[in-house]
Amino acid sequence: MSGFRTLKEVGCKLDEDLRNLSSQLFCVKVRETEEDIIAKKLQDLTTFTSKYRLLHAKISASTPQVTDRVLNGADVTSDLEETIQKRVLEGAITKGLSQSRAIQNLISTKDSKLSPDLVDRKERILERMRRLRALDLELHQLDSVLVEKQSEHEAARAQWDALLGELRDRRAAATADSEMVEPGPLYDKLRILVDKMECVRGLLGRLVAGRSSNCDWLSEPRALRALPLTRQFNTVASVMQGGDEEL
Repeated sequence: MSGFRTLKEVGCKLDEDLRNLSSQLFCVKVRETEEDIIAKKLQDLTTFTSKYRLLHAKISASTPQVTDRVLNGADVTSDLEETIQKRVLEGAITKGLSQSRAIQNLISTKDSKLSPDLVDRKERILERMRRLRALDLELHQLDSVLVEKQSEHEAARAQWDALLGELRDRRAAATADSEMVEPGPLYDKLRILVDKMECVRGLLGRLVAGRSSNCDWLSEPRALRALPLTRQFNTVASVMQGGDEEL
């Protein structure tokens, strides 16, 4: 009986081994390519990123700063504009960094390891870099010249202000000296002439006032030219000032 029992156990074990081998034989998996694996990983990464953004948006939306805020059209538009500007700026920075890294790798690579198109592109990039370096040097020189000219302009301006102040002081001193001079014979003659001019102006005013309102002034040019004289006061100071201006 023990022999039959042993034979039965061996048969059962053999049957189990055969079943395992048959399941492995018919369930063998075909090896995936690297492109399929990368595409699947990228798809999973995109899915996880979307889930993370959704979860982050839900958490941010449940904060008191968002729930207690009363939104209107202007606030929503402002928030959207700010978000768009941030996204555009992030994209530009990322693009610039990636391009600079690619250009750095291209320049540091030997020509023997590059294709003819990349070698041509590398030469163009190096030529532009040399031109930019020359322009940058010229800009620095122009900046130094500008600083020098600005300092010269400030010095000339300070000298001009000093000379102008000195001339004004001299003019004020000369005016004060002229006012302090005692009147002489010529001053008395000038005062007499001014008094006579005032008498003539008064007579002209009376003559003009005596004309009727229906008088045709355009037909009498001499009388028309005399009208401004009736409104002009004559003093010794005004006559002397007018003489200085004519000189």
